[in-house]
Amino acid sequence: MRKVLMYVTARNSLPPLGLEERVELVYKIDGSSTFFAETCLLKLQVPVVFDSFHNFYQQFIFAVDYGYRGFGCV
Repeated sequence: MRKVLMYVTARNSLPPLGLEERVELVYKIDGSSTFFAETCLLKLQVPVVFDSFHNFYQQFIFAVDYGYRGFGCV
């Protein structure tokens, strides 16, 4: 969960009183299979092109594992 938090917010932990804003989830319908996190805006863009949950999950885990160190585009 820490990697997901880092990927979406660029924070390694939550502040004691929580985030000031909610994380926004945006579904991308442009045909791209790329997850993208806008950490300053707390926005996670999620592609909708996957034909199974397994494929979606694999791509999301890849994005979180390899995109959390910098800007969240994988």
